[in-house]
Amino acid sequence: MSADGHVQVDTATGSLYVHLNDVAVDTTREFGDFRMVDYDRDGGVIGVEFLQTAGGIRLAGLPQRHTLRAVLVANGLGSMIDTADRISTS
Repeated sequence: MSADGHVQVDTATGSLYVHLNDVAVDTTREFGDFRMVDYDRDGGVIGVEFLQTAGGIRLAGLPQRHTLRAVLVANGLGSMIDTADRISTS
């Protein structure tokens, strides 16, 4: 599991963006619950935007969720991950 990547936090809006790759965004897909995933033209995940994070960050159902979890933990944001996602091993 790689923790490469970085997190950009917007405290004014309560949102954050997890950057996994620094390439151009081709498409964005909404995953409900205020989660949006950016993809490059080859279908690779570039990053994920989480809106309204005051209630926690849900990783369930997202592509690259193990990598997202690792990046959040490496950036000191592991406590924001939804409890079910913190203890999940799948």
